[in-house]
Parts: sequence; C-alpha cells; structure tokens
Amino acid sequence: MLADVVNSTSDPIFDETLKQAIRVQLEQSPFLNVLSDQKVAQQLRYMGRPPDSRVTTEVARDVCLRTGSAAMLKASLAPAGKHFVLGMSVVNCQTGDSLADQQVEAESRERILWAVDQASTKLRAKLGESLATLQKYDAPVEQATTASLEALRSYSLGVKTRLTQGDKAALPLFERATELDGNFAMAFARMGSGYFNLGEPVLAEAAVRKAYQLHKKVSERERLFIDSHFYMIVTGEVEKAARVLELWQQIYPRDQITYIDLGVMYAVLGQYDKDLAQDIEALRLDPANGIVYANLAGAYRMLNQFDKSKEVLDRAQAHKIAPALLLPAAYKLAFLRGDRESMGRILTGAMGQPLTEGLFLALQSDTEGYYGHSRQARKLTRQAVASALRSGYSEAAQGFEIEEALREVEFGNRTQAKIDLARALAMDPKQSSPFLALALARVGETQKARAIAAEMHRQSPLDTVFNVYWLPTIDAAIQLDSGHAGNAVELLQTTTPYELGLQQVPSTGGLFPVYLRGLAFLALKQGPPAAAEFRKILGHPGIVGNWPLAAVAQLGLARAEASEAAADSRTRAIATTAYRDFLALWNDADPEVPVLGQAKAEYGKLKSPQRSANRMQFPTAHRLCY
Repeated sequence: MLADVVNSTSDPIFDETLKQAIRVQLEQSPFLNVLSDQKVAQQLRYMGRPPDSRVTTEVARDVCLRTGSAAMLKASLAPAGKHFVLGMSVVNCQTGDSLADQQVEAESRERILWAVDQASTKLRAKLGESLATLQKYDAPVEQATTASLEALRSYSLGVKTRLTQGDKAALPLFERATELDGNFAMAFARMGSGYFNLGEPVLAEAAVRKAYQLHKKVSERERLFIDSHFYMIVTGEVEKAARVLELWQQIYPRDQITYIDLGVMYAVLGQYDKDLAQDIEALRLDPANGIVYANLAGAYRMLNQFDKSKEVLDRAQAHKIAPALLLPAAYKLAFLRGDRESMGRILTGAMGQPLTEGLFLALQSDTEGYYGHSRQARKLTRQAVASALRSGYSEAAQGFEIEEALREVEFGNRTQAKIDLARALAMDPKQSSPFLALALARVGETQKARAIAAEMHRQSPLDTVFNVYWLPTIDAAIQLDSGHAGNAVELLQTTTPYELGLQQVPSTGGLFPVYLRGLAFLALKQGPPAAAEFRKILGHPGIVGNWPLAAVAQLGLARAEASEAAADSRTRAIATTAYRDFLALWNDADPEVPVLGQAKAEYGKLKSPQRSANRMQFPTAHRLCY
C-alpha cells in the first residue's frame, strides 16, 4: 500500500509526481504487488472519504489493514540546503515494525527522479526480490516514463482523474503530458486507450502508433501494455495481441489489465465464455474497477444471462462505482428486460453530458427504430449528431449518420439512406470505416464501397477482424446488390468463426454477416437455410440488443418460412406465426415504412384461401433492401 508522499519542499509539483514515479518503479517487479488506485479509492469510499482524498500515513495504514495487504510504503521529500533528501520506508501494516528503509540524497531538483530509482531498487532487494528480476525489470523512471517533472505531474493527474471522472476528463491531462515531453510513450498509450474507449478510432490509432514508436525505452511492463494495445488498436492482429497479453499474465499474474484486455479480445472474436472467465478473474483482483463491472455485465448479456448481468450492475452500484462507466451497459440490459422506465431515466440523466448525450440519443434512436418508429428515430439521430458535433466528436457524429443510413436501407428506404450517407461523407469525405463501406454497399454505391474497402485493406493488411469479418461482409453486400446471391453465400463462409463477435461500431449490435447470409438464401429461394440464419440472430438478443436488425430478422424469418409454406400446413402455420410476431412488434410503427407495407401484403396473401399453390415470391435482393 502506497501512502501519499510527505512533501516538505515548497514545490507542489512533487505532491502527485513522486508517488507515481515510485509506483512505476515498484510495479516493474513481478515480486511485489502494489495495491491499485481503484482498490484504494474503493476503501476510501467505505471509510466515508472522497475517493480522491489525501492518503496520509494513518489513512494508508487503515486501507492496508482493510485490504489485507502485508506492508505499507511511506515516502518523504525534504530540502537539505540546495539538495533534497528522499526517504522511503516499508512497514508491517499489522505491527508497525519496519521491514526496510532507504534514504537517498539528490543534489538538485532534476536528480530527484534518479533518487527514486536508487531508493526503489534498494528497497526491492531488501524486501527479498531476486537479483535476476531486479536486473531484468528495473528500467530507470526517466526512461520508463519521462525526465520532465511537469510532464510526469500531468500524467499522474491524468491517471488519477481517469479513475474518478473517466476517460474524457483525463484526456487533456495526458495530452498535456505529451506536449511537455514528446517522447513520453505511456502518456501517448493512455491517450490512445482513452480515445478508443470514447469511440474515436482514428485518434486512438495515431496515439498508440506514436507510443509504439517509443516503446523500446520503457519498462518491460509498460512495453507489454504498449505492444498489446498496438496490436489491438493499430494493426488489428488479434492473435498477436492475445499472445502479448498471455505473456504479460505469466510475468505479472496479479496485473488486472491483462485480464481486462484479454476479455476484450475474446469478445471481439465472439468467444464470450472465455471473455467471461477473464472478466471474473479481473474483478477478483480488483473489485473497485468500474470498467471490469461494465465488461462483466456485458459478457453475461452476450451470453443471454440477463439476471446475472443485472446482479453485476447492482453490485457495482453497491460499490459506488462511477455511474458513467455503467450507463451504456445498464441501458442495453434495461432494453432486453423490457424496463422502459429505467431506459427513460438513464436517457434523461445523460442529457447535458458531452458525448454521453450523443451516445444515448443514438441508442434511443435505435430503440425507436426497433419498434418501427422511423420518424422519431430520425429525429433522435439528428439530435445525437448535433450533440456529438458540439462536443467536438466528429467521428462519433459521422458514425451516428452511417448507422441511421443502414437502418433506413434495411427498412427499405434507400432514398433516405442515401441522404444520410451524403451527410456523413460531407463531414469528412476522406473517412474510411468498414461500417461506412457496408452502408454504401447496401444502398448500391458499389464503387465507393469497394474503394473504401480496398483502402482500408491497404492501410491495415494484417487486421484480423477486417479481413475475415468486414471485408467478406462488404463484398457479400455488393454481390447481393448485383443479384449474385450465390457469390454472397460463398464469401460469407469465412466469417463463420467470427460472426458473433463484438465489433467496434457506434452503438449497434453485430451479426451483419448472419443477416446478409439470410438475405442471400432468401434470394436463392432456399427457405430452410435462410430461416436458420434469421433464427441465429433472434437467438442472440444479448448480442444484437436494440439494433433494429433483430426486428427485420423477424420479418426475414417469416419470409423464409413462407417461401416453403406450400409444402405443408405446418410450415404455413409457422410462417403465419412469424408474420404475426413481426406485426405485433411493429403494431404502432410508422405506416410509411416500406417493409411494413410489404409485410402486411405478404401476410394477407398467406392467410388468403385463394393463395397460389406456388411458393410466395419476394422482390429480389438487388431491388429491395430487406
């Protein structure tokens, strides 16, 4: 347990900086386990103190005892003429007995970080760490972080702010740290992680790429952090990222971040059982981390274990986890549980919050679209876009426009979808994303879709998810629009191992390859395999969530069953029920939505005793977007 440094100098820069420097040094050790800031904040809440309150020696000992920690480290910095004296002492939390002491004199302000190195290394040796690990994992603080005290102070405040206020509030502090020291690798890495969490992939990639360029001079632990994020965010090499994280776990088995990020990798691959196991272990290591609660609740939700997801969120609330980290998971779960009151309360609470407001307006737009309320969905999208632009998040705003376009095209309103895409491209004509390429392919803008896909492949030729999920999905959409449904089915074979994965798109669920495969089988008049694909979507509500794809999948199922209805009365009854389920879901949908009128007409023909003995015919895929 680290107490705050007693700073007897007149320089406040050392208040947070030295504690962060000591943490960086000690966390290099596989031998020691430094109590995380999250766990400390949690205990401070239990003690009735603000999570960012000062951790004096007395408070630190209380936290040490409450967490069952073995020892507490106290540090002090005092002036000695023109020099400075850094003292560090490790004591037994239970008895107060001294376990190790060290004092180092620095001849100038600029040598204080050097003093941290000297004192920390000697303390590690006195506490029993082997010479082998000391030699291997002992990068100087100035190398592992920065030689600039001002940059380290800004970084330290960023780490602390991220804990109490989230990524958005912490980003300016990390950015300031990189301005003060353009070679501060971990500050760039933290920026990249923050932008990634806030749905800004381009900014995230630029920051992590810069960190990777600087990674040779950092500590082993920080190198593992940077390398794993580089493979996750920049190159998209999921297997390499997983290998780095597995190595990280072997060296630092108590390091929670490895379990968090491995869980994310498994979620991207659609391996939610493995994701769940990582999240459970992450929570065991630190039950005060809000990100873990959100991820764990998400893992249970993806596995359709909604009650357990609710238990996790309730547990997080009991632990006083910052609500901002949990609200997206809480909203999606409320939708799946049919809890409209909670959804409304969450939406109201998000209003007025930068970016958060836009995200929840987009989520509510999806919910309205799910029930066929197309006019209200469009209105909410306009508000979401405006909110994101006001907050300076143009990427998110563009994503909301693209999402709106894809929803409209699946509702059969290609004209409106093209208008939405034109607005999205006007924001940034050079923007490239697989989501944009897919939407363009679905509205028949084949040339633009292919150009974006080709450019993305050129920029990220190693990206696992893009090459095995997005690229064949985009190509399949193009083939469908061209009337080549057989080619679409063949292309989508490669997506099967990844099609349940959690993809990084603005607010939607996934399962795009499954949906397109269902449409392709429909176009080929192969009812049973088409029905199987649509049932796969309907059988994974935790993944698709409130994204309207689930609603039109219900209609797809009805059409698939109806295509075989002439075969026997049982199939006809199943088709009739499927149509009724869709029309019940859209009982108050806007009447002008094209697929609604088509569904009513098809249902009427199915019920009519004068219906043709031939199978029901539907518009071909390249003329109608289902």
